[in-house]
Amino acid sequence: MSNLNKEIVNEILERIKNDFLQEIRENNVELNIKPLCHAKLLDREEISLTESKVGGFPYIPIGERAPMFYDEFSDCEDDEDDDEDEDGNETMALFAQINCEDLKGLENFPEKGLIQIYMQGDTDFEVYNEDDLKVIYYENIGEHYSEEELKEIYNPKFDCGDFPFGETLGREIGYALEFSSMYNISEISEEKQEKYLETTLEKMNLKLSEKEKEDIFLKVEDDIFYNFKWNEYIDKNMEIVDEKACGIDSRTHCGGYPDFFQGYDPREKEGEKEKYDTVLFQLGSDLSKDGDWRALIFDAGFVNFFINSEKLKNKDFSDIFVDVQCG
Repeated sequence: MSNLNKEIVNEILERIKNDFLQEIRENNVELNIKPLCHAKLLDREEISLTESKVGGFPYIPIGERAPMFYDEFSDCEDDEDDDEDEDGNETMALFAQINCEDLKGLENFPEKGLIQIYMQGDTDFEVYNEDDLKVIYYENIGEHYSEEELKEIYNPKFDCGDFPFGETLGREIGYALEFSSMYNISEISEEKQEKYLETTLEKMNLKLSEKEKEDIFLKVEDDIFYNFKWNEYIDKNMEIVDEKACGIDSRTHCGGYPDFFQGYDPREKEGEKEKYDTVLFQLGSDLSKDGDWRALIFDAGFVNFFINSEKLKNKDFSDIFVDVQCG
């Protein structure tokens, strides 16, 4: 890296880490370390109809059915079972089901019941109108259809391969979600990263060329604010968060801060960051140890479902903002 030797580079990186930790100690409210419930995807052989999951069979009370949508231009060869009515001619697919008891009292979320997210099984995750996405909340769990009965009445359409699991990846029962309480830290803007670097260089009385600054900034960005395991570092150096802190990188969760691969918050672009201020659910692409995708969203990205905190508190799931980020 230019004329900077390894020792100087390491000292710069270590000083920036210490400065960042110090700011967290002094201004942790401003920096906002948020609680969340992180989820692991488990490929168990049996998943009950009332537990947290992605994909698979939903909980459906006796006498009800999954949401429908109208597909005017069906690509499916098998349309024999279309029962067109005022609600639509295709069944929406369960994207995620969250048993609220798993969220262990996460702020503003219901303490009990089921939250279900339905989308079109041939979705590209674009939500153009209210028919593209349905979020249902069941406060109480009652008598419901069995899995065998659901195989007869719940037949969502899968198409182009964009849906992240289900028929696309060949796992009909989906994946169970195992939640645990953690924390995460908001992503650090490039401006703030540059500020840390400039401050450190001034303290060290280092005069660098623009090329040297550019080179070392890339290393700061990669080694500290992208790949660095802040959870481990924070655990060893401070007491603000406990051993379950997950740092900046937590791809599947409820609550906490969202992830943005593209480097911008789409809610700001739409001017609606305050309106949709809570992560209802974020699903990240998930690769098993065997190299098989449990969930695949475009090129290893993730999808976020945002909701207003007051509406969440009031159990109103009628207005959801969806964002997809590619890997």
